[in-house]
Amino acid sequence: MQSQNDVGHMVMVLDAAYQSWGENSRFMERTTGSIPSKSALIGMMCAAMGIDRSMVEIQYSLATNKFDIVGIANRARLYRDYHTIGGGYDPKKNPGDVIMTANGKISGEAAITHRYYLCDAKFVAIVTGNVEVLKIIGSALKHPVWGPWAGRKCCPFSDVIFRGVFETYDDAMKYVEGYFSSELKDGEKLFIKKDIRCKFRQVKWGTF
Repeated sequence: MQSQNDVGHMVMVLDAAYQSWGENSRFMERTTGSIPSKSALIGMMCAAMGIDRSMVEIQYSLATNKFDIVGIANRARLYRDYHTIGGGYDPKKNPGDVIMTANGKISGEAAITHRYYLCDAKFVAIVTGNVEVLKIIGSALKHPVWGPWAGRKCCPFSDVIFRGVFETYDDAMKYVEGYFSSELKDGEKLFIKKDIRCKFRQVKWGTF
């Protein structure tokens, strides 16, 4: 069991023009959650540290940390992108761009997908865990092995993510409140979702 002196509170600012935190997405319908998911944040940490999908034990150990999400209530807007894949390509000239059917044949039609994003959303994650581990994660977020994204690779962050590891939760919250103080408009309030959870799903390479 960790002593109180071993525990720290890391602040991560999640600011991107578009964000998409898929929880129940399928190929044709890519949804987004209303807040960043714990699994997505763990994925960001793993990417920054160069931890791939095969290192399951490390992923599980990161999931033991406590994740709180702070944001501006009712600020985010939902945006839907009508997206087509594979239409109009010559299968001989562009074999990698055409859609294949389940039986391995070339489809003559484009695949139509609907992809959802949050717009104008800003969140802050407070991650509570072992202080030394959090410092390692923070250093990786500043100099990532693989880039962190706001849910999808088409959603780059527009601001610095790692904001420090604080000794107490109150100190972390003071930083968060100060960060949002210039963002809040008349009548707007902050919300906090404490101890968000995630479910792990074993995924093979090349699957959705």
